Amino acid sequence: MKNLDVHFSDSELTTLIRIRKLFFLFTSFFILLSIVFGVLYKYSHIAGLAPFIPFIIALILIISIFCLSKYNKAVINTSYCLIANNLGWEIHNGAAGWKLMYNLYQNCLKNFGLLHGKGHVQFNNSLQGEIENYKFTLDNISWIEPESTKHGEKDTTVAEYNLLTIDTPCPINCNILIKKNSMLKWGIKNLSRMKIENDEFEKYYDVYTDNPEMALGVLSVDFLGSLLDYNQIYKKLIEIIITPTKIFLYQNDGPWNKMFSHNIFLSPRIHCQKEIEKINIELNALSILDSLKNQ
Repeated sequence: MKNLDVHFSDSELTTLIRIRKLFFLFTSFFILLSIVFGVLYKYSHIAGLAPFIPFIIALILIISIFCLSKYNKAVINTSYCLIANNLGWEIHNGAAGWKLMYNLYQNCLKNFGLLHGKGHVQFNNSLQGEIENYKFTLDNISWIEPESTKHGEKDTTVAEYNLLTIDTPCPINCNILIKKNSMLKWGIKNLSRMKIENDEFEKYYDVYTDNPEMALGVLSVDFLGSLLDYNQIYKKLIEIIITPTKIFLYQNDGPWNKMFSHNIFLSPRIHCQKEIEKINIELNALSILDSLKNQ
């Protein structure tokens, strides 16, 4: 597939520039007050003022971290908007438009044992378009799990990633989960592990299905080869869920903190270019599904 041809000016990065300036402003205050606190603590004759400064420092630090979190979310949102504006694709930020997709994807995760208990996914941004005759939806997803604390359960975002969804291009009357190889072969529900006669493929992936005979026809030599080629070219292990109606492709690296995924000391332009490049790589994963069109 071709690279996304996206051009933009600095005027389209106003939100990122504003948040970045606020971060640097409050971080500067944090450093300055920390120095002042050290001076006040050292000189006892004015140390009476010192107890108030830690609270101010803590407040400024919280505001700085909040700005950093907002900045990284704004990078994703801005990148989606830049792509949509350049290529004539659509942005959907309303929960109503995602309800069907949300329910289907989350039900798949729960039915297959990937999402447990009160865990759930949250859809943040959605980009809809068409490329190489594939009509797709690209959603930015937060994977949220409850965490026990002394004050009760608290929702914690354990991962964020982009979910690529298309309509299943051919009749497939089964469910297939293609998951990164793991030493732990338990936890998957309602699906059985399927042996693939391809040693190279099984170095990287485990396959689970509720209909091995049907799945064998879907997982052709061309399909497996395309998936391995994609991994080799982009150094990314993409996971796939195939259902009778939808196909989901995603790269979930597991628990990581999205807050620090972009180095705020680099320019907003570089951040958006990197995010657009990442989205382009993820859209190129659609080429893996070309073999399904001929079935």
